[in-house]
Amino acid sequence: VPNIRQVVSGAHVSIILKIDQPTGRQVQGTVAEVLTSGDHPRGIKVRLVDGRVGRVQRMVTEEEARVGSEGLRNLGRNGEPIRSASMLMRNPRHREEQGISAPSGFTLDDFFPPESSLPCEETQNSSGHIPEIIPHPAIQTCPVCYEFEGDELAVAHHVNSHFD
Repeated sequence: VPNIRQVVSGAHVSIILKIDQPTGRQVQGTVAEVLTSGDHPRGIKVRLVDGRVGRVQRMVTEEEARVGSEGLRNLGRNGEPIRSASMLMRNPRHREEQGISAPSGFTLDDFFPPESSLPCEETQNSSGHIPEIIPHPAIQTCPVCYEFEGDELAVAHHVNSHFD
């Protein structure tokens, strides 16, 4: 297994994708980014220029790397094709590489429906007479980055962090 000094951006490597760890199947390509900060017993984790992520098992020739990644672009971490531009936009690294920043000129209120349209259920309070409105605990997704999920309060806090 190569060490951290050998595995640099632009190096030609053979990696095992996480999905292929049980079989040990290796794929080849050129390192775009080193994801591990030091040596690792199972191999240094890297992202290839085509998007695949795995642990380096050995160094290969430029020809092997070219053949191993020929025609492959914009792949997910396990080599699956990214289906659309909207899927690419969900990747913060892609947005950063393309110089795309979070939208400006919006407030948190722009991303949530009015309270009157939230689903609720009626329950009786402890005396059994006065109905209370209790919001359903629904999982929300951040409407800015589409990555963070949580209840409404957690998502609201997270969305605010995009605009701080």
